[in-house]
Amino acid sequence: MTKAELRTVADHMGHDLHIHTDVYRMQTSIMEKTKVAKVLMAIENGMISKLKGKKLEDISESGM
Repeated sequence: MTKAELRTVADHMGHDLHIHTDVYRMQTSIMEKTKVAKVLMAIENGMISKLKGKKLEDISESGM
């Protein structure tokens, strides 16, 4: 999102932009760790070849 779009979302939710980015950025790091964990699990289970060409967000546990 652009800074203007972030400000619009923050205003809509009644947040200050600084608070909005600080709180929701923590969620982003959790999501990134989850995506990496999916890849590591696929490697551990010998199924990494099934993920070739897929984006991280397209990978699900049931799809491995």
